[in-house]
Amino acid sequence: MINKWIASLALMLLCLSAQATTIFIVSSYHPEYQWDADYVRAIKENSSSGYEFIQRSLDSKNLPPEQWQQKAAEIVAEIRKTKPDVVVIGDDNALTTVGMEIKTSGIPIVFLGINGSARQYGLGGGSPMTGIYERPFIEASIRHVSKVTKGNLPILVLMDNSTTMQNTVSEKFADQRSVEVQGTQVDILLTNSAREWKTAIAGAHERYRAVIVGTYHTLRHDDGAAFSDESAMLYAQTALKVPLFALWDFSVAPDKAAGGYVISAYEEGKSASRIIRLVLSGVPVSSIASSNSQTGHYIYSKKAMEKWGIQLSPLVASQSTFLK
Repeated sequence: MINKWIASLALMLLCLSAQATTIFIVSSYHPEYQWDADYVRAIKENSSSGYEFIQRSLDSKNLPPEQWQQKAAEIVAEIRKTKPDVVVIGDDNALTTVGMEIKTSGIPIVFLGINGSARQYGLGGGSPMTGIYERPFIEASIRHVSKVTKGNLPILVLMDNSTTMQNTVSEKFADQRSVEVQGTQVDILLTNSAREWKTAIAGAHERYRAVIVGTYHTLRHDDGAAFSDESAMLYAQTALKVPLFALWDFSVAPDKAAGGYVISAYEEGKSASRIIRLVLSGVPVSSIASSNSQTGHYIYSKKAMEKWGIQLSPLVASQSTFLK
């Protein structure tokens, strides 16, 4: 009798171990992309040790649409087959191709990095998914840069013409590309042309007192060849004659932007992990309200600051994280 009880207990424990909690992460970009790498790391570091993770990527910054959309279809089929406990959707491309396809599957969905609006994606109250809307702090960044830099010239906000940036700019400024933020004139340029990016960088000092970069990962040469993100930032850092600031923390480094009031992928991942824990504890997704990015952070590279002659006020310096 005792032996049968022990055997039953062992079988039960084996079944429980076989049913480990599974989190399926779908990234819009690629594992090496710092944004993806940082939020995935945050989710894993802020989850229980017993969780099993499956990670898939669309690689939509490198592949043409028809190829990454095919990858999305394959991922949808895998999710339906594996039936994970929760699916995490990273950024708009994964949401529109994977998230929308599985939203009626009954599997809880948590998103982050979404630049579009709830209205745009039909994610109102009672939605089968919830998460974090990524909202770079453009206006706060402009106000910060206008205080750090000298002169009365405008500021240029330069970014690629990706889905991320289109949604980000439209959310704040609609179709305006020349705006005024608390007395500072600002021009906004979205482009996927490497040639136009270089032209804007090379001539920035003639019209602007500073440049703030958004994302720069969908730039291409006239022949269609990719202009890599490393090449884009290297060109900007070496060709610019005015200070270079950033909207995202991954753009701050000694050989990139000097710094700024930035959004952090790791912090976005931490916020998403809190929602994931609620969902896995049994809280219905439909009862968890979505939210925007909570707060930005001052991050600066001391070496890049020296290059551009940037000085921060004692208050901002005390709130800043400095990279060596």
